[in-house]
Amino acid sequence: MPDHISMCTNFLGLVDTFENTIMNPNNTIMLELDRYKITIKQDKNVVRNQPRYFQDRTAITSKVIVQGVTASAVQNANRIRDRILELLSFISMSYVIPSIVQFPPGTNIDSNVPRGYACYYKPVIEIRDAKIVKDFIEQVWTKYNKIYRRRKLHEVMEYLAISDFPHQPIESKLVLVIVALEFLKTTYAHSSGIPFISGSFRKVSTPPKANIKREPKYSFEDLLTKMLMDAGMPKGIKRIIRLRNELFHAGLTNICRESKMKRYNRIHDIIREYLLRIMEYKGNYISYSDPDSFKHI
Repeated sequence: MPDHISMCTNFLGLVDTFENTIMNPNNTIMLELDRYKITIKQDKNVVRNQPRYFQDRTAITSKVIVQGVTASAVQNANRIRDRILELLSFISMSYVIPSIVQFPPGTNIDSNVPRGYACYYKPVIEIRDAKIVKDFIEQVWTKYNKIYRRRKLHEVMEYLAISDFPHQPIESKLVLVIVALEFLKTTYAHSSGIPFISGSFRKVSTPPKANIKREPKYSFEDLLTKMLMDAGMPKGIKRIIRLRNELFHAGLTNICRESKMKRYNRIHDIIREYLLRIMEYKGNYISYSDPDSFKHI
């Protein structure tokens, strides 16, 4: 059976299984997911050069090969590839997407104009270590796929990657990460069975009121606090709530740029840790606000 091959953009991990030298780069990760053998092969130019060479550019960097795919299973191969790329986007904080798809090899069945930016600012894990990348994907794969649709992980991870694109006003970056928080809050409420009535999530009394529309509403802060506590995370969100309300109701905020950046970093920290927790990741990860330090879950 032929292989399903995708040329992909913007992943700057130096993925090598055994050694990484300029003379003989070994730049491949081997995975087995959903009964398929999958190879992630990094372009040797990415392996040999420092990430800053590709930083803030659009570049074809990687190849994902799903082995032994029948004609009737192409859509399934696309699904597996897309979810691998979204995990790579998340851990690298870069916009990793397919560009050219071949099936069978040598026959282009799809092509997209490369877009987005390759970034290497603040990865979630050490993406230059092939073993760490491989272990991460294998560890979270089952849970990630289980909650993928109901928690809108595609949208959340896409917004996180886009928020770090260069040349954006800080307000635009803040709106993107706050909307990602909104996604997570809303999908948490739905997943928890909290009733959504007349445009609001409701706190149902005991016994319930005769007219359920009279039940008290959950605020954004209520639900976000509940979501974080259920994941075993501390709150510390008062300033984020105030900023969110200002941006959504006024469009701008009067706080200084330094404070905006602190809030932006804090939101990334919250989302990063929360996603790792709900995907049931165990291990070290890198703080967004302090990329020189590691945290542990």
